[in-house]
Amino acid sequence: MRAFDLDSFPAERPTWLGFLEEIAPAAFWAPLFSPEGYWDTRTRLQEVDKAMKAALGFGLDRLHREATAFFKHTYTHVLFYHGTRILDEQNYRTHGLLRSSIENLNDTTRRMFGDSEALLRASSSLRASRYADHNHGRVGVWYSRRTLLVNGSYCFQGSEYLHLLSREMGPEFHERMTSAGRGAVVCCRLPLGEAEEFCASLAELAVKHLFRIVDPEAPEAMYLEDHAPMLERDIPPEWIEIEFLPD
Repeated sequence: MRAFDLDSFPAERPTWLGFLEEIAPAAFWAPLFSPEGYWDTRTRLQEVDKAMKAALGFGLDRLHREATAFFKHTYTHVLFYHGTRILDEQNYRTHGLLRSSIENLNDTTRRMFGDSEALLRASSSLRASRYADHNHGRVGVWYSRRTLLVNGSYCFQGSEYLHLLSREMGPEFHERMTSAGRGAVVCCRLPLGEAEEFCASLAELAVKHLFRIVDPEAPEAMYLEDHAPMLERDIPPEWIEIEFLPD
């Protein structure tokens, strides 16, 4: 079993250099890895595309296609990350990570706060704005744990829907909602056959990381991958690992 984890790409770099050398000799690629004349990643990839077309007769489009095929041949699993506040750990251990259900989320709120006019008004308001349909039936994940923790509030404030629902209900409810449960990262290890639609995107990110040069003086946010795909399936308990975070 070999899982692709975007945050661990530096350890995968030798494997991907071998992939490049099946396309052209190492001497062709070496100048494109040079930090001399620092560019942002987009500009650097434009230079890679230009150099490939001049020397090889094809550019990044073909490289990405071949990288996708290489990705599928090399890895058996992919890692995604979901942030949440867990109220019932045993439910995750038994049922895994379930797709968002507005009905279940409203039931959770009723268990926490009871049936009230405030809850009815808040849920009606979100339904009228059609926000209730936003993530219903899907699981939001991130390609990068680092990005989830830096940019995502889900580990600390909980479900996006519950977060907005409690805000609609008022400050007291919002404070109680965001302190309920335990902040957690749920790592999802999906077999490649269950995540095939994401292989092309992950392979392109791998190519991007190959040519990316990190400026040590640049803020970390410049190098975070903020891709957040949606999975339209439940993730069974044997495919997840729960990492609780300190509050």
